[in-house]
Amino acid sequence: MAQFCGTVRNHNRGARVIHLEYDAYAEMAEDLIRDIMRQASARWDFRCAAAVHRTGPLGLGEVAVCVTVSADHREAALRACTYIIDRLKEKAPIWKRETLQSGERRWIEESRPDRESEET
Repeated sequence: MAQFCGTVRNHNRGARVIHLEYDAYAEMAEDLIRDIMRQASARWDFRCAAAVHRTGPLGLGEVAVCVTVSADHREAALRACTYIIDRLKEKAPIWKRETLQSGERRWIEESRPDRESEET
């Protein structure tokens, strides 16, 4: 079995982070995660896999995303796990907003087009 759990860090891009907030287009994200799982199962032989990404406010140290893959052989589990988390981070309509120690709030990676005019 291979597992990756991404936790909320207390720093990013040279600034102190005090908490995160995740937002998502949930229905599309769920469909995409299922599609990523199908793609991974076509490439590697594993017994089962699961991926979960939380939304809403999260504190430091909390788990934001978790991917688990069970396989008879570690190479398949590790490769599939890596593939799944990489595709999820790359393609899923899930957005992360940091609140910094300075009080600044900023969207990370790809900012949401419908929120770009919102005050930070």
